Amino acid sequence: NHTESFEGPYDLAMARRIRDLGGTIAVVAIEEPYAFAHKLEGPGACQYSVERIVDEVIDYITEMRSIFPDVPVGTIEPIWQSPATTANDMEIWLDTFAERAGEPFAFLHIDPDWARPDWPDVALEIEAVADARGVPFGILYNGGVEADARSWLQATMDHIAEYEAHAGGTPQHIAFQSWVDQPDRVLPDDDLGAFTSILNRYFGTRTLLAAGLETAGDSSEIVVS
Repeated sequence: NHTESFEGPYDLAMARRIRDLGGTIAVVAIEEPYAFAHKLEGPGACQYSVERIVDEVIDYITEMRSIFPDVPVGTIEPIWQSPATTANDMEIWLDTFAERAGEPFAFLHIDPDWARPDWPDVALEIEAVADARGVPFGILYNGGVEADARSWLQATMDHIAEYEAHAGGTPQHIAFQSWVDQPDRVLPDDDLGAFTSILNRYFGTRTLLAAGLETAGDSSEIVVS
C-alpha cells in the first residue's frame, strides 16, 4: 500500500491543473521520503538506498519545474521514536541530496513525535546540522491528538515553549499545521479556540515571570516580577 512520500504523480497532475487554471505554486515541500522510503521497518517496507530516493526526488523536482520553473523545493522529515530519527540521519539526507542534485534543499522542516521524550534535544541537533549547511530549519508545530480546540492550541504553545524557551531552539521557519479535526474553525483570531489565535499568541507579547530573593537586615522575601 502507498505510504507518505509516494504520491508524486498525483502532485504533478494537480500542479498541471493549477497551472492550466492560471494559478501558481510558490513553494513545494516533499513529504518525508527519507523516513518512509528508507527508515520505515516492517513487512513490505521499501528500505530503498538513500541514493535511489534522492534520484527519484530529483526526477520529481525536474518534472515539477517543467510546470513551475525555479520553484523552491524543501523537505519535511519526522522525528520518530521507532525507528529512531537521529541528527546523523539528516546529515546523510541533506548531504546526499546536495551532492547528487547540485543544490541544497530550500529548507528542512521537522515533524516531531511529541511522545518521544527527547524530541527537543534531537530537534536542536538537527537544527545545528541544517544551520551548518545553510539550509533553513523549521518545525511543524501542532497540538497532537488533543480532543478539543483549546487543548490542542494550548498543547501547541506548550511545544513551542518546550523547544524555543527551554531547549533554546531558534527555528527560521514556523509552520502551524493540523491534519486532525482540531481546531474546527479558523476565526476569529481573538478566540482561544480558533486556529488563527495561535498567530497572536506566538507573535504577540509573551509574559515572563522572574523570581528573586531580596534581603534587608535579618529578613528576606521572594519577589516575583
